[in-house]
Amino acid sequence: MTMKRCYIKFMKTGLLLLVGVMLVISGCNPKKPFHEVKVNNPEFIPNTIFMEYEDLTSPKFRALKEKYQLDTIFHGETD
Repeated sequence: MTMKRCYIKFMKTGLLLLVGVMLVISGCNPKKPFHEVKVNNPEFIPNTIFMEYEDLTSPKFRALKEKYQLDTIFHGETD
Protein backbone atom coordinates (compact mmCIF):
# COMPACT_ATOMS: atom_id res chain seq x y z
CA MET A 1 0.00 0.00 0.00
CA THR A 2 1.13 3.48 -0.66
CA MET A 3 1.50 6.04 2.04
CA LYS A 4 -1.46 8.04 0.72
CA ARG A 5 -3.82 5.03 0.91
CA CYS A 6 -2.69 4.24 4.46
CA TYR A 7 -3.31 7.83 5.50
CA ILE A 8 -6.82 7.86 3.96
CA LYS A 9 -7.68 4.54 5.64
CA PHE A 10 -6.38 5.86 8.98
CA MET A 11 -8.43 9.07 8.61
CA LYS A 12 -11.63 7.15 7.79
CA THR A 13 -11.13 4.86 10.78
CA GLY A 14 -10.41 7.81 13.04
CA LEU A 15 -13.47 9.68 11.79
CA LEU A 16 -15.71 6.67 12.40
CA LEU A 17 -14.26 6.24 15.87
CA LEU A 18 -14.81 9.93 16.65
CA VAL A 19 -18.43 9.79 15.45
CA GLY A 20 -19.03 6.65 17.52
CA VAL A 21 -17.63 8.26 20.67
CA MET A 22 -19.74 11.38 20.10
CA LEU A 23 -22.90 9.28 19.75
CA VAL A 24 -22.16 7.40 22.97
CA ILE A 25 -21.47 10.61 24.87
CA SER A 26 -24.60 12.34 23.56
CA GLY A 27 -26.71 9.28 24.47
CA CYS A 28 -25.55 9.47 28.09
CA ASN A 29 -26.97 12.95 28.56
CA PRO A 30 -29.47 12.82 31.49
CA LYS A 31 -31.45 15.79 30.12
CA LYS A 32 -33.73 14.47 27.40
CA PRO A 33 -35.41 16.81 24.89
CA PHE A 34 -38.80 15.26 25.69
CA HIS A 35 -40.90 14.37 28.70
CA GLU A 36 -43.52 11.73 29.40
CA VAL A 37 -47.03 12.78 30.35
CA LYS A 38 -49.63 10.46 31.86
CA VAL A 39 -53.05 10.80 30.21
CA ASN A 40 -56.39 9.14 30.74
CA ASN A 41 -57.26 7.81 27.30
CA PRO A 42 -60.39 5.73 26.79
CA GLU A 43 -60.02 1.99 26.38
CA PHE A 44 -59.39 0.88 22.80
CA ILE A 45 -62.37 -0.97 21.34
CA PRO A 46 -61.58 -2.62 18.00
CA ASN A 47 -63.98 -2.45 15.08
CA THR A 48 -66.16 -5.57 15.06
CA ILE A 49 -68.62 -4.55 12.33
CA PHE A 50 -66.54 -5.64 9.34
CA MET A 51 -64.96 -8.86 10.59
CA GLU A 52 -65.65 -10.96 7.48
CA TYR A 53 -65.95 -10.54 3.73
CA GLU A 54 -69.41 -10.50 2.21
CA ASP A 55 -70.38 -13.53 0.12
CA LEU A 56 -70.96 -12.07 -3.35
CA THR A 57 -72.71 -15.24 -4.50
CA SER A 58 -75.45 -15.07 -1.87
CA PRO A 59 -79.09 -14.82 -3.01
CA LYS A 60 -79.51 -11.44 -1.26
CA PHE A 61 -76.61 -9.92 -3.17
CA ARG A 62 -77.82 -11.47 -6.43
CA ALA A 63 -81.25 -9.85 -5.87
CA LEU A 64 -79.60 -6.45 -5.30
CA LYS A 65 -77.56 -6.85 -8.50
CA GLU A 66 -80.73 -7.55 -10.49
CA LYS A 67 -82.86 -4.86 -8.84
CA TYR A 68 -80.35 -1.99 -9.23
CA GLN A 69 -78.60 -3.37 -12.36
CA LEU A 70 -75.21 -3.21 -10.69
CA ASP A 71 -73.60 -5.25 -13.49
CA THR A 72 -74.36 -2.48 -16.00
CA ILE A 73 -73.21 0.34 -13.71
CA PHE A 74 -69.83 -1.21 -12.99
CA HIS A 75 -69.34 -2.85 -16.38
CA GLY A 76 -65.66 -3.20 -17.21
CA GLU A 77 -64.38 -2.32 -13.70
CA THR A 78 -61.72 -4.64 -12.37
CA ASP A 79 -61.34 -3.26 -8.86
